[in-house]
Parts: sequence; C-alpha cells; structure tokens
Amino acid sequence: MAKQMFYDPPAGWRYGFPKPYKPLPGELLDETLRRDGYPQFEINNRGAYYVRFWESEVEDGEVQEGVEGSVEGGGRGERP
Repeated sequence: MAKQMFYDPPAGWRYGFPKPYKPLPGELLDETLRRDGYPQFEINNRGAYYVRFWESEVEDGEVQEGVEGSVEGGGRGERP
C-alpha cells in the first residue's frame, strides 16, 4: 500500500475534486488548482486559501479519489 495526498478546494465537487495533489516542481497551489480544472474566478474568490489536504492509503498503482483520511491545512503557495 502506498500513501497518496489528496486535496479539495471550496465547491471542488463541481470541478471533479477531490483529486490527487501532484504539483509540478516549483508550482504554487493556485497554479496546481488551475491545471487540475479549478476555475480562475474561484481562485480569485479566495478558493486557494481554504483547501483541505489529507493523505490516504491506496493500492500500489491505483488512485482513489474522495477517500478521506487525516485533514491537514494549506494555503496559497504553501505545500503540506
């Protein structure tokens, strides 16, 4: 079993969240959100300030979306 980090912004269910949190090297949280389909107007409305993060156990090679574990804080430009 491997651990996978997930994240979920406000109203994320509308845009297919929660999703695995996989930022590119040097990428800020708002950039990752945008790349994963979260709209710019939600980011502008402080959506990147209230993102939930958690880590879940997943089968090797399998990604499970929406499986909650421990919740960790985050914010614009921060990484858990």
